[in-house]
Amino acid sequence: MKERILDFSAIVKETLMDKFPLQEITLPEDLRFFNSKRLLGFVCAENHIFTSNSKIKKLACSYVNIGGIAGISMGIVYPGNESDIPILIFEKMELNRIITFAFIDFVPLSRRADYQKKYIEPLKLINEDLDFLPGKINSTPSPFNSPYPFSGYFKRHYKFSVGVALERYLELWTSFLGKEFLISSPEYREEIKSFKEKFKEEYPSSSKSRKTFSLLLGKKSAAKLFKEVLF
Repeated sequence: MKERILDFSAIVKETLMDKFPLQEITLPEDLRFFNSKRLLGFVCAENHIFTSNSKIKKLACSYVNIGGIAGISMGIVYPGNESDIPILIFEKMELNRIITFAFIDFVPLSRRADYQKKYIEPLKLINEDLDFLPGKINSTPSPFNSPYPFSGYFKRHYKFSVGVALERYLELWTSFLGKEFLISSPEYREEIKSFKEKFKEEYPSSSKSRKTFSLLLGKKSAAKLFKEVLF
């Protein structure tokens, strides 16, 4: 029997489409698909970008099929330019019938106490609710991580519980989007804009997925994927 795939990108896209009108941005072929014959044989990456009026600036996602034996998903959801809602990141690597690695988090756009209370602290209860999952681990702190990322290595029997974790994080994120917290202060707007730019410049080089994508697709293709699609 064919193994069912846990598709992070599909979960995010379908959830957002239920609430907001997403439109796909047509990518040129050299960005839509990347093919490579490295290490484990034929590797194919398929990429998509979506947008939705002023609420969602960009949903970018990539799926890499590694010879039919493993798959990697990575996606990022950016809020609109006038919003201070955190950036949502989701990553998954699945070795068919064996193990799934997952990472889900909000990227805070400010370290202000009121910002943390509004957007980040609500993650704490969700994260604690997921502690029952065997394989869940505490991630290494990063300048871009929240204190409550969902991360771990999960055996086959628990991989769809990982999908539930993504749905919980996504539900909270979309609830913020529906409340339309808009930036009013010019100084605060500049602070948020500056952090978004810093994230786009610095996060790709620190991402574990970047190293994996470089290994599978080659450094040049991985750099192009991260710069022109994901970031």
